[in-house]
Parts: sequence; C-alpha cells; structure tokens
Amino acid sequence: MKTNPILTIDIGALCKNWRMLCDSAPNAKPAAVVKADAYGTGATKTAAALYDAGCRNFFVANGAEGANIRPHVGDSNIFILNGIDEESVSLFNEHRLTPVISNFDALNIWKANRLPGIRPIIQIDTGLNRLGFHESELCKISDTDKSEFSYVMSHLACADEPGHPMNMAQLTRFESMRRFFPGLPATLSASNGNFLGPEFQFDMVRFGVALYGGLTAAGFKPAPVMNLSAPVLQIIDLQPGESVGYNATFVAKKKTRVAVLAVGYADGLPWYIRISGRGKVFFGNASAPIIGSVCMDLTMVDVSDLPSVKVGDCAEIIGNHYGVDDLGRDSGTISYELLCRIGGGKRAERIYIK
Repeated sequence: MKTNPILTIDIGALCKNWRMLCDSAPNAKPAAVVKADAYGTGATKTAAALYDAGCRNFFVANGAEGANIRPHVGDSNIFILNGIDEESVSLFNEHRLTPVISNFDALNIWKANRLPGIRPIIQIDTGLNRLGFHESELCKISDTDKSEFSYVMSHLACADEPGHPMNMAQLTRFESMRRFFPGLPATLSASNGNFLGPEFQFDMVRFGVALYGGLTAAGFKPAPVMNLSAPVLQIIDLQPGESVGYNATFVAKKKTRVAVLAVGYADGLPWYIRISGRGKVFFGNASAPIIGSVCMDLTMVDVSDLPSVKVGDCAEIIGNHYGVDDLGRDSGTISYELLCRIGGGKRAERIYIK
C-alpha cells in the first residue's frame, strides 16, 4: 500500500492548453512562462514538451532557471525577468540568455558586457510599481542604447479583474510610453491580460498560469495539468463530542467516519483552518469534506456518506473534480501559490503522463 501522495503532471493537457492559448492570440508571438520550476510542474520536462509543441520563447525569473532549461529548448529565446548582474554575465554568455532590463544599474551592466547576438528587452513601469523604468527616466536612455532592445515590455496589475479601471489606464500609459521606442515590438500581457481583448496582445503574449490549468478571469477553461492524490492510511469512527486533529477545531456532532489521508502542508496543502468544512477531496465522483486542521503529513476527511471508502483507496486532492482554483478559493489563497507549493513538495511520487 502506498503511504505517500502521488503528483501526476499531464503533459498532454499542458500542450493542449498551449495550443488553445496560441489560437487565442493569432497575431502575437506566444511565449511560455516556466519560472518557479514551471509553476511546480518541473521546468525541464515542461519546457521540453512546450518546445516540441512549437514554443520558441521562454520566460524565467533568473539566470539559473534559464541555464536549467537551455539544454531542453534548442536555440529558443530565454528571457530573464529579473535582469542581469555582474556575477551572472558569464552564465548569460554561456547559455545565451536574454536579460529584461528594468533599471539603469542593469542597463549599465549590459552596456559594459554586451553579449553577441543577444538583444535585451526593456521593461517600463505603467502602474504596477514593481520592476521597470518610469516615464521620466526614458528620455535619459540614448538612441544607441534603445536600438539594442528587441521588445518593450510592461506588466498588468489587475488583469484578473476585467472590469478594473487599472487595465485601461495601464494600456493607455503603455501606448503613450511606447513613443520613446518607435517601431519596437511590444509585450504587455500574460495569461489574464491576453483575454482582455486584442488591443492588449501586441506582438507577444507571455502565457503563464493558464498553461498549468489555472482559470483566467475571462472564463478560459484550460485542462488541469497537475493532479494530486493521496491514499487513505486509516479509518476512524468518531463518537459525538470527540474531536479530530490539532487544536480540536472539529468536534463531531454525530457519529462520524473519518479517513486519514497521507498528505499535509509539507506537501503544499494550505494549513489555514478555514479550509476545514470548505475544502474537499473526491473519491471517484463523490466528495468528502476536509475536517479539522491540515497537519504536516496528514489530512482528515469526513467519509460518513461514503461507506465503501477503505484503507488504501486514493483521494483526489486537486484534479478534474476539484481544481487548483477551487482549492485556492476555499483556502484563501490563489492558484499560482498552490501550484508552486504543491509542485515544490519533495515527498510526492511524481508521475508524468502524455
């Protein structure tokens, strides 16, 4: 009998999502965001599969992530969102990585260490106030330096809220600030921004969470890529008045049949007590609510209405019945965090399927 969680990554679903996303922006170059170990799905395998599916533009956070995927993506462009520093110049050169330049410090490092055949992206800030040049700084960049860039880029703050006024405000500002880079291709949107309308797509769209099964605000329904299941280790019969788990957050009001699952917050599940009574797992097509606090290694669920559940059966934690967005909603977090946390767990048996 298995005593550990099973994490299944569906490469076929990933590639299906890639194709659907490409079709949604037919006039823009598609790019895949594979930072944070490809949102927990495994960057090398994910990047290789996307490359085979036709992807030739990849975004990661830092040089180490770029070097990690380079052997799996041929001569594709690998863009480094966090830019370049003095210590990473040799890494960028060896693995042909393209920095995203967001400030004068990075620009000066680039000018002192230009890499043959590499044209960096310049990032401008349009309201997110994270990384990027502000409009007042753009006039200080020489025309010679501007001619070296391959794209001008920015990032939306509220793309997951289609009606938020920030979206149009940033689009307007982006259009205005592009005047400093006449004729330069542009990229503004990631997964959610892509569905705000064609005017947000520009020359490249950076597809991230939607690749991995996260829903977007526009109702795009990607296929689930990550499936987490866990076996039942023990069945417990609670009597009225008995509690289960730490801090006695669940007290039985009636006879309650409890299944103890071999998965916990060390495997990426949220600890938050509020998930008790809201979160759920599935045995086949039937759901069972999570009760009590999620433990480091174990989670308890109420199977009183599922008398056939027995030790050794596997419960679906996230998958076709209960997606990563559902679990995020019920635990007070977001799909992005859960994908990274669950995919970052070290104990689950990891299986890739096509």
